[in-house]
Amino acid sequence: ADIGAIERQTLQPLVLNSSFDANVNIWPEVTVGASTWDSTQNAAGPTGSGALHVSVTSSSVTARKQCVHLPGPAIYALNGWGKSTGTITPGSYVRLGWEYRSAGSETCTGPVTASGSLLLATNGTWRKPTTAAAIEASNFAWTTDSSVLVYLVVEDGGGIGGQPEAPTANLNAWFDGIEVLNDRIFANGFQ
Repeated sequence: ADIGAIERQTLQPLVLNSSFDANVNIWPEVTVGASTWDSTQNAAGPTGSGALHVSVTSSSVTARKQCVHLPGPAIYALNGWGKSTGTITPGSYVRLGWEYRSAGSETCTGPVTASGSLLLATNGTWRKPTTAAAIEASNFAWTTDSSVLVYLVVEDGGGIGGQPEAPTANLNAWFDGIEVLNDRIFANGFQ
């Protein structure tokens, strides 16, 4: 495969409308009515571009998702900004869930090869983890149909010491600047 700079430009960004600039287009709803675009919050993108707001009314809300086609074998870094406010109890958090499919096509269907999640926030300030989630599409597993499905998830409560706790229904969360990057393309020392 050609990894020249000119050709590579047409593949970026991998996540579309990652900063929710003025809308939540390209992020289909998973839980209908749980999320909206919010012009009053912003952590990434141009000033005032907004963020995705999730209002939690149950113990767990998977608000929206996006299927991201992976252009080649690599270790991809998933990261983003998260924030939560309201009644924040132990076990409440804002996270990105992901499912990698080596043969998932651009619709992210089929058997899941690997999955995981990345904690973004547990309190009232914008936070972006210093360590991103690593999604490995190895030379052996990657195909021209490889993709990763990214989920925006908010959990309300979890109790103390692992004991269940009723949701407070008073938790709000925001997502912004969701990215899937391949910053390690030359990690093996290629010059």
